[in-house]
Amino acid sequence: MSEEYNEDIKFKQNLIKESIIDKNYDKNSFFNFCMTRKPNTDDLSNWTLEELQQVIDDFIKIEKEKNLKISNESEVLKKTQEEAENINLNMEQIRKQKTKENKSSSYLHEIKCRVLEKSILNDKKIKVICQNPKPVETGFFYPNYITYEIITEITENLKWTIRRRYSDFDWLRTTLVNFFPRLLVPPLPGKKMGSRRFELDFVEKRMAFLNLFLNNVITSETFKASEPLVAFLSIVDRGQFEAKMKELSSHVSSNYINEIRTLSGKLIISSDDDNNEKYYANISNYFKLQYQLLDRLNQKMKNYYNKIKEALISLDDVQKDFDLLYLLNNRVQMKEEISKSYEQLGIFFKNWKRMHYNQNEIIKKNIKDFFKYVKMEGLAYCELIDKRDELQKKYTYEKNNLQIKKEKLWATMDISKWEITEDMEKIDRVLLLRDKLYACAKMCTVETNSLENLRKQLGYANRTNIEELKKMLEKYSISFLINIKEFANQLYPSLSDGLNIWTTIGSFADVNNNMN
Repeated sequence: MSEEYNEDIKFKQNLIKESIIDKNYDKNSFFNFCMTRKPNTDDLSNWTLEELQQVIDDFIKIEKEKNLKISNESEVLKKTQEEAENINLNMEQIRKQKTKENKSSSYLHEIKCRVLEKSILNDKKIKVICQNPKPVETGFFYPNYITYEIITEITENLKWTIRRRYSDFDWLRTTLVNFFPRLLVPPLPGKKMGSRRFELDFVEKRMAFLNLFLNNVITSETFKASEPLVAFLSIVDRGQFEAKMKELSSHVSSNYINEIRTLSGKLIISSDDDNNEKYYANISNYFKLQYQLLDRLNQKMKNYYNKIKEALISLDDVQKDFDLLYLLNNRVQMKEEISKSYEQLGIFFKNWKRMHYNQNEIIKKNIKDFFKYVKMEGLAYCELIDKRDELQKKYTYEKNNLQIKKEKLWATMDISKWEITEDMEKIDRVLLLRDKLYACAKMCTVETNSLENLRKQLGYANRTNIEELKKMLEKYSISFLINIKEFANQLYPSLSDGLNIWTTIGSFADVNNNMN
C-alpha cells in the first residue's frame, strides 16, 4: 500500500479517536450509527474525509441532544421531588393549624337552610350498570351516535332499564354542578370527535368511564335525592326525558345561603381565617404537580402500549412464516423432526403473541386508564377551588368597597344619608353618632346584609371544599388499593402463562437434542 494511503487511514483513525473516543462517546454506538450511513463502516478507505467528518458531526449532535434531554428530565425530576417535599411540609403545617382551630367552638357555625326531599333512591344500596353499547344511525343531516344501556337495581323487585347517549351524561353532570355548585361532581371523559369514537376499543373504554361516573355519583345521598339523577335513570320515553332535561336545565342556583338545599336542612360553615389562602394555594400546587406526573406517566404508558402493539404485528408475521415453513417442508418430505419443529415454533409465537397482548391490555386498563381517571377527578376538584377563589375575590372586593363607603358616610355625620332601613325608634341615636363601630354596623343595611350572605357563602365553600377533598382522597385511596390488587390478580395468570410457554418450548428443544 502507498504511503499516501497509510497516511490517510491514520489521519481518519486519529480523527475518530480525538472526536469520539477521547471525548468519552460510546464507540460501539458510533460504529452502529456509521452502519446506517455505509454498510462497510470498518473500512475507512470507503469514506472520504468530508463524509467521515459529517458523520462525526451528526453523531455528536444527536448525542448532545440525548444528553440534554436526559439532563432536562433529571432537572425536572429533581425539581418535582423538591416541590413534593415542600408541599408535604406545608400541608402538614396547615393540617396542624386546622386541627388547632377545629378545637375552637367559634371556628364552625351551623345555620338553617332549605330541606332537600329524599327520593326513592335514598337509603338504599343501589347498583348501576352501563353496558351494551349500540350505534344509532340518524341519517344524512345529523351525526351518528352511540347509546348505552343503563340498568339501575334499586331493590330485588325494582329495576330501571333505559338507554342514554354521551350527551345525556354530559347534561347530567352539568345539571348536578348547577344544582350543587359547592359539591364535587365526579368527572366525565371529554367529548370525542371524528370516526374513532365508533371504534370498539374506544367505545369500551368510554363505557367503562361512564360506568365509573354513575357509580361514583350514587355514592352521594344528596345526588340520589336530586331530580336530575332520578330523571336520568328512570325516564324511558325519549320525548319525556328531553322535556325534563329542558325543564331542569333552566334551574338557576340561588345566591342566598339560606336557599341552599341539604338533606338535613342545616349547613356547617367555617369562619374567615388567614390560613385559607395558604391552604388552597397549597392544594392547587399539589394538583398541579400531580398533573405533571400523571401526564408524563400517561404519555410513557401510551408510547409503551403502542410499541407493544406494533411488536405484536411482527410476532403475528413471524408465526405465519413458521406456518408456511412447516407446509413447505411437509411437501418436500423433509425429516419429520424438522417439519415438527417449524410447527411447534409457529404455535410458540402464536401463544407468545397472545400472552403479550393480554399483558398489554391489563397494563393499559389498570395503570394507564386508571391514572387517567385520577387526573380527571383532580381536575373536577379544581373546578370547586376555582369557584371558591372567585367567591373569595368577590367577597374581598365588596368588603373593601363597603368599608370605604361607610368611612365616607361616617365622616358626613348625616344620619339621613346612611341608608339605614331598620326602625329608627329601635336604634340608639346618641350611640349612633358617638360609636363608629356601632354606626358602621347599622348603616348601608342592604349592602351589609348582602356582604354577610357572601361571607357565609364563602364559609360554606371553605368548609365544603375541605370535606369534599377528604372524601375524594379517601375514595381514591380505597379505589387505588382495589385496582392494584385487581391488577396483580389479572397479571399473575398471564405471567404464569408465559412461564408455561417457555417451559413448553424448552421441553421441545430437549426432545430434539435427545433425538440428535
